[in-house]
Amino acid sequence: MARQQVYAYSLEGSIEDLKRWTEEYLGTSMWHWVADPARLEVGEGLPIDWKDQGSAFNEWGELRWWCHKDTYEALLVTEQTATGLTPLPGLWQAEIQSVFLQNLREQRVNPNFVAYPGGNAAGKIEVRVCYRDGTATLDSLRKFLPE
Repeated sequence: MARQQVYAYSLEGSIEDLKRWTEEYLGTSMWHWVADPARLEVGEGLPIDWKDQGSAFNEWGELRWWCHKDTYEALLVTEQTATGLTPLPGLWQAEIQSVFLQNLREQRVNPNFVAYPGGNAAGKIEVRVCYRDGTATLDSLRKFLPE
């Protein structure tokens, strides 16, 4: 599969910064997941409760974050350059892949939700398998796919 260029940025700030970066670089139409040690939630739009870790994503990119003490560290991966930000070093490229999601009805799975967006207990999601200087580094979420 052909690789395309993507851009990765390391960010650090508050919940307000996370909201601002998400809206500025991804827009307002998106999906998210948020989690703390007791709960995982998946939803549409911006999160209401920005928990210890999470991700907001759409077809143009993903902002993923985690709380470290009183500050949020974040990774922004986008299809286009992000004005005002300095990209991480290296050649960042990505391949489009679809990934099967864990079936929520399996006994070993115990989520706090019963269905993925679209209403099904199983599904697929489109990701960008991101490579930094030729080495696979991360999967960046993009959109839920119809089953």
